[in-house]
Amino acid sequence: MGKVHLKLLKSKLEASKWKILSGYILDKYSDCRTICRPNGDYQLNLNFTIGGNGEFGAHLGNETICNALGCSIENYPQIDIDFGKYSKQFQVDIIEFIRQLNLLDKE
Repeated sequence: MGKVHLKLLKSKLEASKWKILSGYILDKYSDCRTICRPNGDYQLNLNFTIGGNGEFGAHLGNETICNALGCSIENYPQIDIDFGKYSKQFQVDIIEFIRQLNLLDKE
């Protein structure tokens, strides 16, 4: 996983009218990002699985969000995306991830 995955995720979120509340710092450790609609409604947490530098990387200080292996929506673990190779499949998967995310505020 790399910065290119996160940049595409951010771009797709913003294009679908989601705002990242908790900042967008790639070189900082974070296993969660809070998003909401532009008016502040419908807050959700994106939970990132961090593990690129091993189990204790966050404690050693060498893990950043760029080491995420994937993410899911808190309370909706079935809505997730894996950050594997940056390929056409990832670009298809992220569209489906955003589609499912967008359905949540319609419930």
